[in-house]
Amino acid sequence: MTAPKGGAADWTEERGTSDEGSRRVQAPRRRKEAERAADWTVKGEWGGGRGGARNERQATREVGGYKPPGGAKKHRLDVRELEIRSGRRGPAVVSGISFAVRPGAVLGLVGESGSGKTTVALALLGHTRRGLTVTGGEIRLDGADLLRLKPARLRALRGAMVSYVPQDPAAALNPALRVGYQLREALRVHPGSTADPAARIREVLREASLDATPDLLRRYPHQLSGGQQQRVGLAMAFACRPALIVLDEPTTGLDVSTQRRILDTIRQLCRGYGVAAVYVSHDLAVVSELADEVAVMYAGRI
Repeated sequence: MTAPKGGAADWTEERGTSDEGSRRVQAPRRRKEAERAADWTVKGEWGGGRGGARNERQATREVGGYKPPGGAKKHRLDVRELEIRSGRRGPAVVSGISFAVRPGAVLGLVGESGSGKTTVALALLGHTRRGLTVTGGEIRLDGADLLRLKPARLRALRGAMVSYVPQDPAAALNPALRVGYQLREALRVHPGSTADPAARIREVLREASLDATPDLLRRYPHQLSGGQQQRVGLAMAFACRPALIVLDEPTTGLDVSTQRRILDTIRQLCRGYGVAAVYVSHDLAVVSELADEVAVMYAGRI
């Protein structure tokens, strides 16, 4: 048996007295290192806390070993042979799903209704609909498998390193809370993401092509247009500078001109932050304008 690529340092050798000779067993250290690599946001080790001396944006982009200036990995998101079934032994809803996304790139995931594209998109968040179970495969973000994270770590991951932009921003935003409060809340539940929440809110709103005026922050979602609501949703998704963003048909229901501006904003934010993006849609015309690569789903397979 030959040692894996990890090298001899991760292995120990035991020699017995029987005729079988020597045998190798894997050291437990490898498992502990994998767990530490997957434990991203719980301890806030990357940003140095609220008053960290390192630059916040650079520190956040270095999560999981990703360094934009010359040190970027080839793929930021890597999905391998993902399988989701109804129950544990029921029929496969999706199977054999494999794709990879580079930092700053957008993958268009398209298919007819019922093809399984939204099921795959939710799995990227570590979530499945009621009655479904992930029965195989890996979802690796910066090398760590999201499917092996404990529930507490997965909750800390969502919003900080994996963000989601839903199809209907009016339903996603809380109608009883002001826009400014909801943006501050996104940063408050992930305290290590920035040292100055107010400045970060102004910055991300400008990046989403919104004027960060006190009047806007005091408004409720129903006082905004559909395009403004979607831009607020994008600002909230990018507020913590995630590594992966999942967009579930975010331009559905918007007029053509607003749709084009939203797509331009998504493209600029993804490239600016080095975010791997998965854009779910059934509209090939929209996807062709935004995506670097396209994966077509049919009957639960790509």
